[in-house]
Amino acid sequence: MNQHPQTIPDLILFNQLAEHYVRLEGRLRNIAADMESLDQLIRAHYKTGAVNHTTRPGDSRSDIDLIDLGCGTGEQAAVLNHMGYAVHGIDISPRMIALAGQRFGRHPRLSFQLGDFRSYQQARGFAAGYSLFGCLNYLHQDTDLAAVFQNATALLKRSGILILEVWHRRPYSGLGYTYQAPAVVLESSGESIRRRRRVERSVRNGRDFIQIHYEYETRTGHLREMHTFRLFDCEEITRPAQAAGFTLLDVRGSLGESGFDRKRSGGMVLVLRAP
Repeated sequence: MNQHPQTIPDLILFNQLAEHYVRLEGRLRNIAADMESLDQLIRAHYKTGAVNHTTRPGDSRSDIDLIDLGCGTGEQAAVLNHMGYAVHGIDISPRMIALAGQRFGRHPRLSFQLGDFRSYQQARGFAAGYSLFGCLNYLHQDTDLAAVFQNATALLKRSGILILEVWHRRPYSGLGYTYQAPAVVLESSGESIRRRRRVERSVRNGRDFIQIHYEYETRTGHLREMHTFRLFDCEEITRPAQAAGFTLLDVRGSLGESGFDRKRSGGMVLVLRAP
């Protein structure tokens, strides 16, 4: 989940501030509503093996096991588990995996393990997988994207479903700009955290990137770091996916909406079927 994936465990947001991650980065998201939408997508598209059977509303979620690729501190996986799914979450950050286990590890049919979604294969045979919050945008190289899809073919059952939430490049493609976001003070776990963000958009070798410069003021001191994200066209995702044998089933602007505006949508959710 970063420009240099091996450095992710060292990033402040995924380490010292990991326990506050959802509050800091997901405060404008309704996780319960997002997971309701994800649940609908999974059950609308899931097929069991070679049998051309689409699940119907009311079919047992307990028959569909999921892998969360980039699970963070486990909140999304826990909501889906509460719905009835068996969920296995992996993340490259040891601190986030430790927190997920502490918070939700005692839930039946919910587990977490340290792993890189480009290479993790300790568990296989999942009916569906998902990666949300733009985890794929931390991968800058086409070879890394190809590795994700090649690896996913081993993680998923035949005809399994893969759902990806990715930041889309088109609304401001090719433009460079800098934006200073207003400072915000967030309350999390009894602590006040003041956060500032400066956003820079740039173009390198025909690819669009966003750099977010974070500054945090906490009770323990002043922290700062930078995250770099690659923004993708739909084709930049579907090309390596199809090369690995995946079939595109649906593209939408977000989990909760149908339809996709290629010129205006700032995000995209892709639904793919494994070979």
